[in-house]
Amino acid sequence: MKNKHYERLISILSTLEEHRISNVEKLMLPEHTSKRHELIIALQNYVDYYALASKTSKNKKGEFLAGNEERVKCLIEKGGWELYDIQADILNHVLNKLDIILLQAPVAKQTFYIYRIVNNKVIDMLRNMKKIESIPWDAPIASDKCEDGFCISEVFSDQSYDPEYVFYEKERIKELKQIIKEKKAAEKAEKRIVILNEVLQLSKHPAEIMIRLGCRYLGLKPRKLAGVIIEKGTEQAYAEILYKIAKAYDIRLADIRSMISDNIPTSKNLKAEDNNPKTISSEISRINYRACKHLSKDSNEKKTSKSIEEKI
Repeated sequence: MKNKHYERLISILSTLEEHRISNVEKLMLPEHTSKRHELIIALQNYVDYYALASKTSKNKKGEFLAGNEERVKCLIEKGGWELYDIQADILNHVLNKLDIILLQAPVAKQTFYIYRIVNNKVIDMLRNMKKIESIPWDAPIASDKCEDGFCISEVFSDQSYDPEYVFYEKERIKELKQIIKEKKAAEKAEKRIVILNEVLQLSKHPAEIMIRLGCRYLGLKPRKLAGVIIEKGTEQAYAEILYKIAKAYDIRLADIRSMISDNIPTSKNLKAEDNNPKTISSEISRINYRACKHLSKDSNEKKTSKSIEEKI
């Protein structure tokens, strides 16, 4: 079973294929800016959490196949690399080959090609690893997950150091970092506006505000949120959720409080009088559903009102 980062990359590559974006030149067009940013982030996650996280496995013949997880561990422990630098270096290498990748068909072949590029790059990094002479030529690289491991002799070569190439790589990495930073900032700004609008729409329903913010924007499951309410009490849990939302999305707490009514959710609202986790969890699910219905209704009313105004 493939993980979510693999599936996300497949989805974005399929979208590019549907729009006939088969090279970097087309991808760099202004109308494809959002797709380009999505692809970069998807590639970053695919490299970091899928390709570089591959574990040692066996093939059909029962032979051990070294995974990149062990190779990366070797680069960090014996080569002096930082994990972030490894990830950034390999992502940049993949992006440099994007033209070739996009020419592959079908999409599944593109992901296979990306995976092979990552593997080859990791091996190249091992070949050029600092202090490589301190590792015995035929000794397997230390691993607690691979019986046979793999030897430096499998990957060693006499590749020379190229200062110009390193400088170019660093500049590309800086550019990628800036793109990712701007993308995250834009996403946070959009989410901030959505949160404030929802708080305003639910201002007369404090219990719905509490549950909506906790479940939707802090990622708390009903059972987990029920535990927090039982441990800290309804009022304290409510206050902490508002504080965490303000901190996570760079919102002034005063701005949130100015939108909500003076009423606060009570234990009765959440059926928390008996501190029964199952009862509270069920009530949280119901309140969350009501909040969604209120938000959906307000959204539909605004659309209807706007449509009437346009007709008038």
